Amino acid sequence: MKKTRGVIYDLSICKGKYPRTKADRPELNRLLDKLRKGDVILVLDLTRLSRSTNDLFSLVDIIEKKGANIKSLKESWIDTTTPQGKLMFTFMAGISQFESDLISQRTKEGLEAARTRGRKDGRKPKLDDNKKRLYMSCINRKKQQQ
Repeated sequence: MKKTRGVIYDLSICKGKYPRTKADRPELNRLLDKLRKGDVILVLDLTRLSRSTNDLFSLVDIIEKKGANIKSLKESWIDTTTPQGKLMFTFMAGISQFESDLISQRTKEGLEAARTRGRKDGRKPKLDDNKKRLYMSCINRKKQQQ
């Protein structure tokens, strides 16, 4: 982490190998603990900072309560240091959540349509019924021999 004129650059958040759904991210928590009034967090991309729109709003709220702000390099309109930037952040975060919800809805509808056509979720079984019976009989024989 390098600090220059009230700006914190933390590339380790981007490098963290945590699943998108994992809430506990030690590097982010360490960054939030070190924030001071006037600091600006530079992020390459908002998707590297948060896991969802609610998570993003929560993080921005925590950051602003500490007197710090966020700037995104990829989304240049994200700059919570200005009222216009805050407005754009709120608007675009809502659009992003809407897009995510649409993708989820379409996926669920597609899976449901596939099920009505007789398709099952997941991969096809490797063993048919005959092979399963043979396998189980081998296991039972082995148990009896012991």
